[in-house]
Amino acid sequence: MESTLILNFLWLIPLGTWMMTKNMISPYRSAVRGVTLGLVVSPASLGLYGFYFVGPVAAILGMLGLVLVQFHGMAGYELAVLFNIIQSNTVVANTDKISIEILSCIFWSLTYGFLGYLYGNYKQKKNTNTAL
Repeated sequence: MESTLILNFLWLIPLGTWMMTKNMISPYRSAVRGVTLGLVVSPASLGLYGFYFVGPVAAILGMLGLVLVQFHGMAGYELAVLFNIIQSNTVVANTDKISIEILSCIFWSLTYGFLGYLYGNYKQKKNTNTAL
């Protein structure tokens, strides 16, 4: 239960970044927000999945966490297999889980940061074009 709470506190990092970057230029603001979300989304989703076992009302958050874990954990696993960190079609041990999570954090922070930059750039150009 304690680890679930600790993992759920990771959601505060992107939330804090969201509030602290209000005065930044749009593409960079969105990129920073995307990077911080990508850094915590995989382990924080696992914490959200832990709510499934708390009770029937919290199980709704747990089901959302399960979907997020399945989606975000897959990239780290595939990268670990690609880089020969783990063998394909084997049971993942505890030490392998750490390397999978590290690869997931790197992959999703780059992905969400890039998508955030593209979104911020699009939003800035749209605001510039409507101002004319």
